[in-house]
Amino acid sequence: MFFPAKIFRIRPLRQSAALIAACLALLAALLVAGCLPGVAPTPTIPADAPPPPTPSWQRIYTDVAFFGKGLGLISGWNGTILRSTDAGETWSPVKIPVTADLYSVTCLDANTALAVGGGGNILRSTDAGETWVKIDSPTGETLNSVASTGAGGAVAVGWRGAIIGTQDGGKTWTPLFADRGDPSLNFQSVSFAPGGMGMAVSSTGSVYKSADAINWQPVTLPTTDQKLYSVDVLDNQNAFLAGNVDQDKVFVYGGTTVLLKTPDGGKTWGYGPRNLNPSLLTIKYVGPQALVAAGWDGAILRTNDGGNSWAPTVSHTTGAIRSIAIMTANNLFAVGDGETILHSLDGGLTWQKIRGS
Repeated sequence: MFFPAKIFRIRPLRQSAALIAACLALLAALLVAGCLPGVAPTPTIPADAPPPPTPSWQRIYTDVAFFGKGLGLISGWNGTILRSTDAGETWSPVKIPVTADLYSVTCLDANTALAVGGGGNILRSTDAGETWVKIDSPTGETLNSVASTGAGGAVAVGWRGAIIGTQDGGKTWTPLFADRGDPSLNFQSVSFAPGGMGMAVSSTGSVYKSADAINWQPVTLPTTDQKLYSVDVLDNQNAFLAGNVDQDKVFVYGGTTVLLKTPDGGKTWGYGPRNLNPSLLTIKYVGPQALVAAGWDGAILRTNDGGNSWAPTVSHTTGAIRSIAIMTANNLFAVGDGETILHSLDGGLTWQKIRGS
Protein backbone atom coordinates (compact mmCIF):
# COMPACT_ATOMS: atom_id res chain seq x y z
CA MET A 1 0.00 0.00 0.00
CA PHE A 2 1.27 3.43 -0.87
CA PHE A 3 1.13 6.35 1.59
CA PRO A 4 1.72 9.95 0.60
CA ALA A 5 5.09 11.27 1.67
CA LYS A 6 3.60 14.30 3.31
CA ILE A 7 1.91 12.02 5.91
CA PHE A 8 4.96 9.82 6.83
CA ARG A 9 7.74 12.23 6.14
CA ILE A 10 11.11 11.02 7.54
CA ARG A 11 12.60 13.43 10.09
CA PRO A 12 16.08 14.50 9.10
CA LEU A 13 18.85 12.66 11.03
CA ARG A 14 20.29 15.92 12.31
CA GLN A 15 17.02 16.87 14.06
CA SER A 16 16.63 13.36 15.60
CA ALA A 17 20.12 13.48 17.12
CA ALA A 18 19.41 16.89 18.62
CA LEU A 19 16.17 15.62 20.19
CA ILE A 20 17.90 12.57 21.71
CA ALA A 21 20.66 14.74 23.14
CA ALA A 22 18.12 17.06 24.73
CA CYS A 23 16.27 14.14 26.34
CA LEU A 24 19.49 12.68 27.76
CA ALA A 25 20.48 16.05 29.22
CA LEU A 26 17.07 16.39 30.90
CA LEU A 27 17.34 12.86 32.36
CA ALA A 28 20.82 13.58 33.72
CA ALA A 29 19.61 16.77 35.37
CA LEU A 30 16.75 14.93 37.03
CA LEU A 31 19.11 12.23 38.33
CA VAL A 32 21.52 14.77 39.80
CA ALA A 33 18.70 16.68 41.46
CA GLY A 34 17.20 13.49 42.87
CA CYS A 35 13.83 14.22 41.28
CA LEU A 36 13.18 10.73 39.95
CA PRO A 37 11.40 8.13 42.10
CA GLY A 38 13.80 6.10 44.22
CA VAL A 39 16.79 8.41 43.63
CA ALA A 40 18.10 10.24 46.70
CA PRO A 41 19.72 13.63 46.25
CA THR A 42 23.50 13.80 46.68
CA PRO A 43 24.21 14.98 50.26
CA THR A 44 26.19 18.13 50.81
CA ILE A 45 29.02 17.71 53.36
CA PRO A 46 29.82 20.90 55.31
CA ALA A 47 33.39 22.11 54.92
CA ASP A 48 33.96 22.03 58.69
CA ALA A 49 32.51 18.53 59.18
CA PRO A 50 34.77 16.14 61.15
CA PRO A 51 36.40 13.33 59.14
CA PRO A 52 34.61 9.96 59.14
CA PRO A 53 35.74 7.50 61.82
CA THR A 54 38.60 5.15 60.96
CA PRO A 55 37.32 1.64 60.14
CA SER A 56 37.87 -0.87 62.93
CA TRP A 57 40.18 -2.98 60.77
CA GLN A 58 42.54 0.01 60.58
CA ARG A 59 42.44 0.74 64.34
CA ILE A 60 45.33 -1.48 65.34
CA TYR A 61 47.63 -1.32 68.35
CA THR A 62 50.95 -2.92 67.48
CA ASP A 63 53.15 -2.81 70.58
CA VAL A 64 53.09 -2.01 74.28
CA ALA A 65 55.99 -1.19 76.62
CA PHE A 66 56.44 -0.13 80.24
CA PHE A 67 59.19 1.40 82.33
CA GLY A 68 59.18 1.26 86.09
CA LYS A 69 55.87 1.14 87.92
CA GLY A 70 54.05 3.94 86.11
CA LEU A 71 54.99 4.79 82.52
CA GLY A 72 53.33 2.86 79.72
CA LEU A 73 53.35 3.43 75.94
CA ILE A 74 51.37 1.87 73.08
CA SER A 75 52.12 2.27 69.36
CA GLY A 76 49.63 1.83 66.52
CA TRP A 77 48.63 2.42 62.95
CA ASN A 78 47.96 5.87 61.49
CA GLY A 79 50.52 7.65 63.64
CA THR A 80 49.19 6.46 66.98
CA ILE A 81 50.92 6.61 70.35
CA LEU A 82 49.06 6.24 73.66
CA ARG A 83 50.57 7.10 77.03
CA SER A 84 49.81 6.02 80.57
CA THR A 85 51.32 7.42 83.74
CA ASP A 86 49.32 5.28 86.16
CA ALA A 87 50.60 1.78 85.34
CA GLY A 88 48.08 1.22 82.55
CA GLU A 89 44.91 2.16 84.39
CA THR A 90 44.15 4.94 81.90
CA TRP A 91 45.54 5.75 78.44
CA SER A 92 45.59 9.00 76.45
CA PRO A 93 46.71 9.71 72.85
CA VAL A 94 49.64 12.05 72.35
CA LYS A 95 50.44 14.19 69.34
CA ILE A 96 53.28 12.99 67.11
CA PRO A 97 54.92 14.54 64.01
CA VAL A 98 54.09 11.72 61.54
CA THR A 99 51.00 9.90 60.27
CA ALA A 100 52.87 6.72 59.33
CA ASP A 101 51.91 3.39 60.89
CA LEU A 102 54.05 2.73 63.96
CA TYR A 103 54.91 -0.90 64.69
CA SER A 104 57.00 -0.85 67.86
CA VAL A 105 57.82 1.22 70.92
CA THR A 106 60.31 0.85 73.76
CA CYS A 107 61.50 2.76 76.84
CA LEU A 108 65.23 3.23 77.35
CA ASP A 109 64.88 4.87 80.75
CA ALA A 110 62.35 6.85 82.78
CA ASN A 111 62.44 9.70 80.25
CA THR A 112 63.72 8.39 76.91
CA ALA A 113 61.47 6.40 74.60
CA LEU A 114 61.65 5.33 70.95
CA ALA A 115 59.07 4.34 68.36
CA VAL A 116 59.60 2.99 64.82
CA GLY A 117 57.39 2.23 61.84
CA GLY A 118 56.62 2.49 58.15
CA GLY A 119 59.02 4.20 55.76
CA GLY A 120 61.91 3.88 58.21
CA ASN A 121 60.33 6.41 60.56
CA ILE A 122 62.00 6.80 63.95
CA LEU A 123 60.50 8.91 66.75
CA ARG A 124 62.16 9.90 70.03
CA SER A 125 60.82 11.30 73.29
CA THR A 126 62.86 12.70 76.19
CA ASP A 127 59.94 13.54 78.47
CA ALA A 128 58.49 10.10 79.15
CA GLY A 129 56.44 9.99 75.96
CA GLU A 130 54.62 13.30 76.34
CA THR A 131 56.17 14.88 73.22
CA TRP A 132 57.98 13.31 70.25
CA VAL A 133 60.38 14.39 67.51
CA LYS A 134 61.26 12.68 64.26
CA ILE A 135 64.84 11.42 64.02
CA ASP A 136 66.91 11.03 60.83
CA SER A 137 66.81 7.40 59.73
CA PRO A 138 69.47 5.51 57.75
CA THR A 139 66.81 3.39 56.04
CA GLY A 140 63.56 3.82 54.18
CA GLU A 141 62.48 0.26 54.90
CA THR A 142 59.58 -0.47 57.24
CA LEU A 143 60.87 -0.99 60.79
CA ASN A 144 58.86 -3.63 62.66
CA SER A 145 60.56 -3.84 66.04
CA VAL A 146 62.83 -1.84 68.34
CA ALA A 147 64.46 -3.05 71.56
CA SER A 148 66.72 -1.57 74.21
CA THR A 149 70.22 -3.00 74.53
CA GLY A 150 71.00 -1.17 77.78
CA ALA A 151 73.11 1.91 78.59
CA GLY A 152 71.25 4.11 76.11
CA GLY A 153 71.55 1.70 73.21
CA ALA A 154 68.84 0.25 70.99
CA VAL A 155 68.44 -1.83 67.84
CA ALA A 156 65.59 -1.69 65.31
CA VAL A 157 64.88 -4.28 62.61
CA GLY A 158 62.62 -4.43 59.56
CA TRP A 159 62.03 -5.39 55.98
CA ARG A 160 64.70 -6.39 53.46
CA GLY A 161 67.33 -7.15 56.08
CA ALA A 162 67.19 -3.78 57.85
CA ILE A 163 69.05 -3.77 61.18
CA ILE A 164 70.02 -0.35 62.54
CA GLY A 165 71.41 0.70 65.90
CA THR A 166 71.98 3.63 68.23
CA GLN A 167 74.35 4.10 71.15
CA ASP A 168 73.32 7.62 72.17
CA GLY A 169 69.76 7.17 73.30
CA GLY A 170 68.29 7.30 69.81
CA LYS A 171 69.76 10.63 68.66
CA THR A 172 71.69 9.04 65.78
CA TRP A 173 71.38 5.68 64.00
CA THR A 174 73.67 3.60 61.79
CA PRO A 175 73.17 0.45 59.68
CA LEU A 176 74.50 -2.70 61.37
CA PHE A 177 73.84 -5.47 58.88
CA ALA A 178 75.76 -6.19 55.68
CA ASP A 179 72.84 -8.01 54.00
CA ARG A 180 70.42 -5.09 54.16
CA GLY A 181 68.35 -4.97 51.00
CA ASP A 182 67.88 -8.75 50.97
CA PRO A 183 64.18 -9.38 50.16
CA SER A 184 64.34 -12.79 51.84
CA LEU A 185 65.02 -11.25 55.26
CA ASN A 186 61.88 -9.52 56.51
CA PHE A 187 62.79 -9.07 60.16
CA GLN A 188 59.72 -8.94 62.41
CA SER A 189 61.08 -8.92 65.96
CA VAL A 190 64.25 -8.26 67.96
CA SER A 191 65.00 -8.89 71.64
CA PHE A 192 67.99 -8.56 73.96
CA ALA A 193 68.92 -9.95 77.33
CA PRO A 194 69.91 -7.11 79.68
CA GLY A 195 73.37 -6.11 78.48
CA GLY A 196 73.79 -9.39 76.61
CA MET A 197 72.72 -11.62 73.73
CA GLY A 198 70.28 -10.40 71.12
CA MET A 199 68.26 -12.22 68.45
CA ALA A 200 66.23 -11.09 65.44
CA VAL A 201 63.72 -13.27 63.56
CA SER A 202 62.34 -13.07 60.04
CA SER A 203 58.94 -14.03 58.66
CA THR A 204 60.88 -16.05 56.10
CA GLY A 205 62.20 -18.40 58.80
CA SER A 206 65.66 -16.95 59.46
CA VAL A 207 67.22 -16.12 62.83
CA TYR A 208 70.24 -13.90 63.46
CA LYS A 209 72.18 -13.50 66.69
CA SER A 210 74.41 -10.81 68.17
CA ALA A 211 76.64 -10.80 71.24
CA ASP A 212 77.37 -7.06 71.13
CA ALA A 213 74.31 -5.47 69.43
CA ILE A 214 76.56 -4.56 66.50
CA ASN A 215 77.67 -7.72 64.69
CA TRP A 216 75.08 -10.26 63.50
CA GLN A 217 75.45 -13.89 62.43
CA PRO A 218 72.89 -16.42 61.17
CA VAL A 219 71.64 -19.16 63.49
CA THR A 220 70.93 -22.68 62.26
CA LEU A 221 67.41 -23.98 63.01
CA PRO A 222 66.02 -27.53 62.70
CA THR A 223 64.07 -26.31 59.65
CA THR A 224 63.40 -23.02 57.88
CA ASP A 225 59.95 -24.16 56.76
CA GLN A 226 58.20 -21.74 59.11
CA LYS A 227 57.29 -18.09 59.59
CA LEU A 228 58.75 -16.44 62.67
CA TYR A 229 57.13 -13.31 64.09
CA SER A 230 58.42 -12.96 67.64
CA VAL A 231 61.47 -13.63 69.78
CA ASP A 232 62.05 -13.11 73.50
CA VAL A 233 65.53 -13.48 74.96
CA LEU A 234 65.63 -14.28 78.68
CA ASP A 235 69.40 -14.35 79.20
CA ASN A 236 72.58 -15.26 77.32
CA GLN A 237 71.45 -18.89 77.01
CA ASN A 238 67.65 -19.03 76.88
CA ALA A 239 65.36 -17.67 74.17
CA PHE A 240 61.97 -18.54 72.69
CA LEU A 241 60.68 -18.03 69.14
CA ALA A 242 57.04 -18.05 67.99
CA GLY A 243 55.24 -18.11 64.65
CA ASN A 244 53.38 -20.48 62.36
CA VAL A 245 53.63 -22.69 59.27
CA ASP A 246 51.57 -22.44 56.09
CA GLN A 247 48.28 -24.31 56.03
CA ASP A 248 49.60 -26.70 53.38
CA LYS A 249 52.31 -27.79 55.85
CA VAL A 250 49.93 -28.59 58.70
CA PHE A 251 49.67 -32.25 57.69
CA VAL A 252 53.46 -32.53 58.04
CA TYR A 253 53.73 -30.99 61.50
CA GLY A 254 50.31 -31.76 62.94
CA GLY A 255 49.42 -28.13 63.65
CA THR A 256 49.98 -24.53 62.63
CA THR A 257 51.77 -23.22 65.73
CA VAL A 258 55.55 -22.84 65.85
CA LEU A 259 57.25 -22.66 69.27
CA LEU A 260 61.05 -23.01 69.38
CA LYS A 261 63.33 -22.90 72.42
CA THR A 262 67.09 -22.74 72.82
CA PRO A 263 68.82 -23.50 76.17
CA ASP A 264 72.36 -22.76 74.94
CA GLY A 265 72.42 -19.44 73.13
CA GLY A 266 71.12 -20.76 69.82
CA LYS A 267 73.41 -23.76 69.36
CA THR A 268 70.55 -26.24 69.66
CA TRP A 269 66.77 -25.88 69.41
CA GLY A 270 63.77 -27.85 70.54
CA TYR A 271 60.17 -27.58 69.41
CA GLY A 272 57.22 -27.12 71.69
CA PRO A 273 54.06 -29.15 70.99
CA ARG A 274 53.43 -29.52 67.24
CA ASN A 275 49.68 -30.19 67.42
CA LEU A 276 48.60 -26.64 68.30
CA ASN A 277 46.80 -24.41 65.81
CA PRO A 278 47.06 -20.71 66.80
CA SER A 279 49.16 -18.58 64.46
CA LEU A 280 51.36 -16.69 66.91
CA LEU A 281 52.54 -13.08 66.66
CA THR A 282 54.13 -12.46 70.08
CA ILE A 283 55.77 -14.33 72.96
CA LYS A 284 57.09 -13.19 76.35
CA TYR A 285 58.81 -14.72 79.35
CA VAL A 286 56.83 -14.18 82.54
CA GLY A 287 59.44 -16.06 84.56
CA PRO A 288 62.25 -18.56 83.96
CA GLN A 289 59.73 -21.36 83.22
CA ALA A 290 56.55 -19.38 82.52
CA LEU A 291 55.73 -17.81 79.14
CA VAL A 292 52.70 -16.30 77.42
CA ALA A 293 52.21 -16.34 73.63
CA ALA A 294 49.41 -14.79 71.57
CA GLY A 295 48.36 -14.19 67.99
CA TRP A 296 45.57 -14.25 65.45
CA ASP A 297 41.88 -14.69 66.36
CA GLY A 298 42.48 -13.64 69.97
CA ALA A 299 44.52 -16.74 70.77
CA ILE A 300 46.54 -16.73 74.01
CA LEU A 301 48.64 -19.69 75.20
CA ARG A 302 50.46 -20.06 78.50
CA THR A 303 53.07 -22.47 79.87
CA ASN A 304 54.42 -23.08 83.38
CA ASP A 305 56.92 -25.81 82.50
CA GLY A 306 59.37 -24.08 80.19
CA GLY A 307 57.30 -24.66 77.06
CA ASN A 308 56.80 -28.43 77.23
CA SER A 309 53.02 -28.00 77.47
CA TRP A 310 50.77 -25.03 76.68
CA ALA A 311 47.19 -24.27 77.70
CA PRO A 312 44.81 -21.76 76.08
CA THR A 313 43.34 -18.89 78.07
CA VAL A 314 40.28 -16.72 77.36
CA SER A 315 41.15 -13.36 75.79
CA HIS A 316 37.63 -11.88 75.32
CA THR A 317 38.54 -10.80 71.77
CA THR A 318 38.55 -12.36 68.32
CA GLY A 319 41.01 -9.86 66.88
CA ALA A 320 44.73 -10.42 66.54
CA ILE A 321 46.84 -9.88 69.66
CA ARG A 322 50.14 -8.38 68.52
CA SER A 323 52.18 -7.59 71.64
CA ILE A 324 52.53 -8.51 75.31
CA ALA A 325 54.30 -6.47 78.00
CA ILE A 326 55.35 -7.72 81.44
CA MET A 327 55.30 -5.22 84.30
CA THR A 328 55.72 -7.89 86.98
CA ALA A 329 55.30 -11.66 87.04
CA ASN A 330 51.59 -11.12 87.71
CA ASN A 331 50.86 -7.80 86.01
CA LEU A 332 50.66 -8.21 82.21
CA PHE A 333 49.25 -6.16 79.33
CA ALA A 334 48.47 -7.14 75.72
CA VAL A 335 47.33 -5.07 72.73
CA GLY A 336 46.01 -5.76 69.26
CA ASP A 337 43.41 -5.19 66.58
CA GLY A 338 40.29 -3.09 67.12
CA GLU A 339 42.20 -0.89 69.60
CA THR A 340 42.14 -3.75 72.08
CA ILE A 341 44.00 -3.51 75.39
CA LEU A 342 43.95 -6.54 77.68
CA HIS A 343 45.09 -6.69 81.31
CA SER A 344 46.01 -9.67 83.48
CA LEU A 345 46.72 -9.60 87.21
CA ASP A 346 47.52 -13.29 87.59
CA GLY A 347 50.42 -13.83 85.24
CA GLY A 348 48.31 -14.36 82.12
CA LEU A 349 45.91 -16.99 83.46
CA THR A 350 42.91 -14.68 83.04
CA TRP A 351 42.45 -11.47 81.06
CA GLN A 352 40.12 -8.48 81.09
CA LYS A 353 39.53 -6.07 78.23
CA ILE A 354 40.04 -2.53 79.47
CA ARG A 355 39.75 -0.69 76.17
CA GLY A 356 38.74 -1.38 72.58
CA SER A 357 35.97 -2.87 70.56
